[in-house]
Amino acid sequence: MGIHTSVAIGRRDQRVGIVSLPGEHDVGSAPQLENELACLLDAAMGVVVDLTETTFADSRTLGVLLAARHRAEQVGAGFVLVLPDDDYTQVHRLLDVTGLRSTFTICPTVASALENVPPG
Repeated sequence: MGIHTSVAIGRRDQRVGIVSLPGEHDVGSAPQLENELACLLDAAMGVVVDLTETTFADSRTLGVLLAARHRAEQVGAGFVLVLPDDDYTQVHRLLDVTGLRSTFTICPTVASALENVPPG
């Protein structure tokens, strides 16, 4: 059985891109995610990664997000994760177990993330 993956990009304006990750994300979907994030960061755009509907993310996905956050820092672009705090999900657990939660700027909604992500 294959894992459903989808990466959707929405742009608030020409300075911030929103990457939504519904469903499950693992080593199979990581290259697509990496490519989408690289396109935004190559354009020095701020990035919001919406994990609201992410039901599973593996360490490879986390590695892609971590590398993209680092790249955003290098190009002077903002990088914010959206992870609602009303439910403790597998993604929350992954960030806690790895000790990386504090590495990311995390907002509970896309709207609050857009207010907190500096554009590139």
